[in-house]
Amino acid sequence: KSERNCIIFCTIPHRAAETPVARRLKLFCHKELKDPREGSCLGTNLDAYTHNSCSVGGGPDCGPGHLESIVQMSDSANLTGLPAHAADRVAVPLPGVTRRAARLVPVGVRGELVRKSLHMLIAFVPSIAAAAGVELALALLSVGTLVYAGAEYLRLHGRSVALITRLTVLASRERDKGHFVLGPVTLAVGSMLALLLYPAASAAIAIYALAFGDSVASLVGRTFGRVRIPGGKSLEGSLACFVSVWLVTLLITGQVGASLAVAAAATALEAVPSDDLDNIILPTGVGLFATIILHM
Repeated sequence: KSERNCIIFCTIPHRAAETPVARRLKLFCHKELKDPREGSCLGTNLDAYTHNSCSVGGGPDCGPGHLESIVQMSDSANLTGLPAHAADRVAVPLPGVTRRAARLVPVGVRGELVRKSLHMLIAFVPSIAAAAGVELALALLSVGTLVYAGAEYLRLHGRSVALITRLTVLASRERDKGHFVLGPVTLAVGSMLALLLYPAASAAIAIYALAFGDSVASLVGRTFGRVRIPGGKSLEGSLACFVSVWLVTLLITGQVGASLAVAAAATALEAVPSDDLDNIILPTGVGLFATIILHM
């Protein structure tokens, strides 16, 4: 634990070296580590002391950005308003997992992978609605939203709520620092609107477009995106969105032409720069378009 905390501090970029989280880690390292080699990296920037942090245990692949996911967790704990004790718990990685993930997942995609993995869980909603009724699905989404909102209120007032706060910090973006993280709320609202406004097939297509089209577009765009389109999204991400929505629509309807039209509409809506509101715009827009196309 001592080594991991100090690796975190030694790999924090200079711009974040004086944040409250960094200062707590600095104090912790001074108390726990006696070797001046490890201690010498405290308070300095990443590039100058990569070797020192690697020698503590980063492994042969260690380098600038190697434990970036841990650094993001550490700094975002401060940026999103966690108290000191909660921030420290979030900053400590699970043994052995983070280093392996750092080697396998490209830098810049790790936070997005966590975020979109949670995002895709909304794909269970159409199955719940079909098996147990729309009313139960709406009730579960409503209760989940209220519980999450309560947890966020407590987090912003210095208290953490077990797993919810930890996942919120892991999945938060830079723009969320110090603010209520709105994404899970708009995700639930978008799904509830789809269930309330559209027939079952159209609602399912809308929610799957939200779960898979948006998530795949983001992950592919961040990993492989090179060509930018108007609005700031990548062509590669938009193509991934088109293919994923076309496939799920085809599986539901069995209509190739209609599926292509729905996929095109979903891709256009996903490309609109709307921050967290895309969780509402995408399912309501796709659901409307699917209803029109399927009932022509």
